Amino acid sequence: MTSDERKSIQNGIWLCKTCAKIIDSEPAAYPPEMLAVWKQHAEAGAVRDSTVSGDQIGILLADIAAAREIVISFCETWERNAPDMGFDIPFKVLSERILKYSNARVNAYHKEVAPHVARVLAIASYILGSSHQAIIDLERESIHSSVNYIGMRECARMLQKLHSVLELR
Repeated sequence: MTSDERKSIQNGIWLCKTCAKIIDSEPAAYPPEMLAVWKQHAEAGAVRDSTVSGDQIGILLADIAAAREIVISFCETWERNAPDMGFDIPFKVLSERILKYSNARVNAYHKEVAPHVARVLAIASYILGSSHQAIIDLERESIHSSVNYIGMRECARMLQKLHSVLELR
């Protein structure tokens, strides 16, 4: 690359002073192809971000907080109302009671909670991109979150993680 090509805006990549020094001092660790990919990702993110207003992010943050509260509240309510599992109850009766309760809980979760999480995921995926780690983590947890309380609480934790990521935007 000529000196003029190296100085051109097409070759530019915005970095802080510290990162620029590290990259310039270790060229073998940061080949031009890698830097070009970083630049493409940054430019794609900037284009995506430029289409999203602060108000839209604010609304999404409120939706995430609401979805998280819905997940936690649902979990606490169903835990509190779990059937009695005393040792004096015959196994067959206990098994039927637990199965009926679990099916009702899963169905209620899909009706009352899952749509809120799905809405957050759809909007956040548009803003952050579907390959963002916070999106991937929330998608993974939301798939099985209706199965048990641990999954529900983990889904709530991933919603909080997503909220934290978006607060920085």
